[in-house]
Amino acid sequence: RNSKMSDLKRYEVLLAAANFYEEDLEDNDLASLRCREAIKLNPKDPRAIAAYATLLYTHHEDLNLAEKYFRQALKMDVNSVDCILGFAKFQLQGRKNIAMGEHYIQMALKKEATSIEALLAYARFWRY
Repeated sequence: RNSKMSDLKRYEVLLAAANFYEEDLEDNDLASLRCREAIKLNPKDPRAIAAYATLLYTHHEDLNLAEKYFRQALKMDVNSVDCILGFAKFQLQGRKNIAMGEHYIQMALKKEATSIEALLAYARFWRY
């Protein structure tokens, strides 16, 4: 049981580290590594999968693999606003598919109408 708790804590630390490396240090290689470690530790949680998908298209420029990971994350949790918004951003920025990007932003808003992230994504959408 203690081992399981430490795995859950380690998973959260890896996710936080990936975010820190990407956003604060702009070290996308280390961020990718931490995401992959988190996925190996807990392959059933879509958060690390979606985070890695984002890195795949923004840093590694692998749109096809990124889409595969995003779809896997969405399939795992169809109600995850974070995953939906990540895929919306991928559609807008990676695929340049404005209609699909808007569709997924709208979907996120339907799931959680008061989500600050979804409302911000919708406000930013109007740049396109």
